[in-house]
Amino acid sequence: MNKTLILNAALIFSAGLAAIPAVHAQESAAAPQPYPLVEVYAPQFWSDPEFVKDFLGSYGVNPQVEPEVTDDEVKLFRKLVDLIQTDPQAAALRLSQEIDEDSSAALNFVLANLYFQEGDLANAAKYYEAAIAKYPDYRRAHKNLGLLMMQDQDLAGAAEHLSRAVELGDLDGRNYGLLGYCYLDKADYVAAESAYRTAILQEPSVNDWKLGLAQSLLGQEEYSEANALFLSLIEADPSNPDLWLYQVNTALGMDRPREAAVNIEVVRRMGAVKPASLKLLGDIYMSMRMPDKSVEVYEELLAQDEDGSYKDASMRVAKYLAQAGSYDQSAKMIETIENRYPELTEDEQIELLLLQAQIARGQGQDEDAHKAFADIVARDPLNGEALIELAGYEQDTGNTDKAMFLYDCAAKVDGYEFKALLCQARIKVGERKFDEAIPLLRAALQYKDDARVARFLERVERAAKNS
Repeated sequence: MNKTLILNAALIFSAGLAAIPAVHAQESAAAPQPYPLVEVYAPQFWSDPEFVKDFLGSYGVNPQVEPEVTDDEVKLFRKLVDLIQTDPQAAALRLSQEIDEDSSAALNFVLANLYFQEGDLANAAKYYEAAIAKYPDYRRAHKNLGLLMMQDQDLAGAAEHLSRAVELGDLDGRNYGLLGYCYLDKADYVAAESAYRTAILQEPSVNDWKLGLAQSLLGQEEYSEANALFLSLIEADPSNPDLWLYQVNTALGMDRPREAAVNIEVVRRMGAVKPASLKLLGDIYMSMRMPDKSVEVYEELLAQDEDGSYKDASMRVAKYLAQAGSYDQSAKMIETIENRYPELTEDEQIELLLLQAQIARGQGQDEDAHKAFADIVARDPLNGEALIELAGYEQDTGNTDKAMFLYDCAAKVDGYEFKALLCQARIKVGERKFDEAIPLLRAALQYKDDARVARFLERVERAAKNS
């Protein structure tokens, strides 16, 4: 058996990596997306038989990118071939005892492969790096170290070594696809697009590369082309919920919220919808002025919210519904929040009570609203919004002295000075006490430069002179 054949046999046996665990898709987005719904997809390369076959390769010696081996190393390989095939761990131990600083890069590479096969990534990286230090143009060492770093989620390091392998002539489509994934992870969308397009040219049947290209286009806000790619992927695999969710981003980017809602509803009916997607669906329905649908989705979301992650969001929805005049839906949302989160803080209870008071006022239930605002002020004397609401009620009922007192209290609360002083000034103008209204308006303008209030002040000043 000649030197090349012995070396080939040792390398093939040592590189049997079919048992290496798959690189799993991360839970959170590895690269920023226009909308926080989907995550960067990591293909399951290691479970792909064609990928493993290509990874093993022929291992033929190429003098331009492969190191030479000595006669003594050929003898060592001859002894190790059978052991590598039957007991890679024992072969690694034996080889580690024989290897030294003078050993060829090929010997370091074989030992690295054995460690990689056994899942010892630290030692595998050590010997791949040693091989590269001895032979900087060692193409397979660069590629395998890049794959190891991908396995270890060091995608920046993986990109460095995989791109070096490309420079040295490894133009395999999967290599470009892996590079595309690395670039996508660091939000280098242009580089990712280029890598994925090359991968697709070489392997047009691999949908992973099309998905990566679509994500790269999405990151560049090329929504139309990305949408077309997602559509073709969905047609090929309509039962894949991730594809439907990816397309949501393109629909929203093209200002097509109805299409985005349809996609999430499809996933919802598949039984594969996640809380983040439900929240987005509820918000989309809110933007489409479909409060009943929004509340329905949020109720489903809160039923799944084990750790209270969506409590604040649901309270904002209740507030928005009240401000939009959807009082029944807001009240229903408040009831759901109170039932789902019985341990609300004092501040949260007051916030919901304030909403209930505003709903009562909006529905013409003035007595209920007055009582609720009074309860809030009793519990929180520095609640500026409740003070102003309660003052407005007193003003409407003709009790201007009490209204002025409550507005005065509100003017001492940060953020409510302008509104409280303006309300006091209007009371004085209504009483034709223009001289008393002027300093109130001037004080209000110190807190907020408002053109309409400035013009109002000018009219009041003229009225004061005329009177």
